[in-house]
Amino acid sequence: MILIVDSGSFKTDWTFLSSPSKIQFQTIGLHPYFIDSKDVQNKLFKIDHIKKYKDQVRKVFFYGAGCNSEKNKDIIFQILKEIFREAEIQIDSDLLGAAKALFNKQSGIACILGTGSNCCFYDGEKITSTTPSLGYILGDEGSGAYMGKLLLKNYLYKQLPEKLENQLKNNYQITQEKILQAIYNDPYPNRYIAQFSKFISEYKNEKAMSDIVYYSIEAFFINHILKLAENKHNNIRFTGSVAWAFKDFITSIAGKYSLSVDHITQTPMQGLINLHKREIL
Repeated sequence: MILIVDSGSFKTDWTFLSSPSKIQFQTIGLHPYFIDSKDVQNKLFKIDHIKKYKDQVRKVFFYGAGCNSEKNKDIIFQILKEIFREAEIQIDSDLLGAAKALFNKQSGIACILGTGSNCCFYDGEKITSTTPSLGYILGDEGSGAYMGKLLLKNYLYKQLPEKLENQLKNNYQITQEKILQAIYNDPYPNRYIAQFSKFISEYKNEKAMSDIVYYSIEAFFINHILKLAENKHNNIRFTGSVAWAFKDFITSIAGKYSLSVDHITQTPMQGLINLHKREIL
């Protein structure tokens, strides 16, 4: 049995894979910047599927947000090794996982738009160039956190149409005090901010919301994709919940810059399953 894990800041997708069965479930995100290792370990030990199959797993393929340094990889490795003691564990960034899932052995520009955002050029085997990933405070253009930040700012500055302002207030029971507390004092502020992208998606046909989406995704193209697209013939592909929710905006903005996006998926998991299933023991 093998285990494939794709982890972002908000959620983690798990797939236990053996022939012919497949067990899938979700947990909270396992981002090394935002987790308490012991707390996460204890919570994972209590999950029924993990308790049941942990000793049968022989290989773990973990792709995670924040896992682009040896220090951060080691944080995740220590958590997983304590649980899957018999397994060989391989840890890579979520960006490499997305690139493999989207392109397999082909080359192209792989993009993630979820709670956060990221982008790279993949040569069919490895990432050869990236743009800076600056996180939700300085970067993450096009992401749920970026869009949520714009929405909350417009709400607090009283720049939303009255109908949307009231709907947002009713849906989330928010006040300025609660928003500032969640962002500046509570844990996981990026997750808090990103949750508002669901509201934006629900009302994306309203101009105030479509303006936020368009501005956010165009900023991602300008600051990331255009820096990597040395020629107009590069394949460009996206994965992530935000990419999936706003795929029409992505293809429209790509067309504006004479680029073509030929594939958008909600998660990279199926591509990773296709890639790794030959390693089932």
